[in-house]
Amino acid sequence: MSAAITIDTGGDWFDALWISALVGALAASVAELLLSRGKAGDTGAFELPHRVDARWVDLGSFAAIPIGILAAVIAAFALTPVQEVVTAGATTRTMELDKLIVVAAIAGLASSAFLTLVQERFVAVARNQRLNAALSGALRSFDELAATAAGADAGLESMAGPPIAERALQAKAAAEAAAGDALER
Repeated sequence: MSAAITIDTGGDWFDALWISALVGALAASVAELLLSRGKAGDTGAFELPHRVDARWVDLGSFAAIPIGILAAVIAAFALTPVQEVVTAGATTRTMELDKLIVVAAIAGLASSAFLTLVQERFVAVARNQRLNAALSGALRSFDELAATAAGADAGLESMAGPPIAERALQAKAAAEAAAGDALER
């Protein structure tokens, strides 16, 4: 059994937060030391802050630390499993310390790539939600058209082809087939 943090209160969550932040800062610093710098491609250098021009300051390697902290905290709380342990009728929620540290360290090492991936995932989810809303609206329109056209077609005999209601239902089926898994029901 590995060490675990009990996370039933706000203070317990704060423990997990500062542990992941500390590990993320350390991992981001290590990632900076692993970068190849200069023409020789030397590693192990830590770039100091310096002024770029009158308006801008390059924060150097120190800029990676808050990015590593943010990535580690997001990863730790999103990817580290929380387990419920029942003992003597009382339920406590725990987070294993070793998994928390590993997840935070990996996210801290790959901090900018991790945050870019998270951002792209959020954008993809938003696009899928918009697509689903638009597709659902189109399918409702096909249903309304079919219902309206069915009443109009009842009194008319169409010699040019299938009635409008039937064509609307065929178009709806084609749209559903084209949407495939993108349509949530």
